[in-house]
Amino acid sequence: MPFRLDQYALEKRFSARIDTLFRIFSTPDLAWRWQFEDSLLDVIDFRSDFTVGGGLWTQWRIDHGAPIRVEIRYEHIERNARIASTYRFWQGDTFVSLSLADLTFRPEGDTTLLNLSESIHLYSDVDDTSKRRDLTSWSLGRMEQLAQKLEREAV
Repeated sequence: MPFRLDQYALEKRFSARIDTLFRIFSTPDLAWRWQFEDSLLDVIDFRSDFTVGGGLWTQWRIDHGAPIRVEIRYEHIERNARIASTYRFWQGDTFVSLSLADLTFRPEGDTTLLNLSESIHLYSDVDDTSKRRDLTSWSLGRMEQLAQKLEREAV
């Protein structure tokens, strides 16, 4: 497959406070819950280090299929404001993509507005921009559910 470069943007309003969202990124057990709680995935590896130069490394399988591996590196973190990261994605031995993601967070009362822009270098037809946008949107929905649960538990 020839190399393709694409990009997309998402905007999402979370009904959760910005500090709760950053707590999910920065606390390994909460990051794990966001990614895998109540899922049917077979988790092979999970490591989290929310620092500049650190990252989030995950590997899992779906129905005994080829392992899916994601390696995220945090390039820039401004607490409660911005996260810039690069990440690599493999399915089995196939290198699928290399991406640059920029997330900005703006508190608005008890809600948070997130803007995400992602540039994707696609090396395999396993993934495309539409699938990536849909998966990211789904993942952010899981994050919001966890954030709401954490805020209810804190009351």
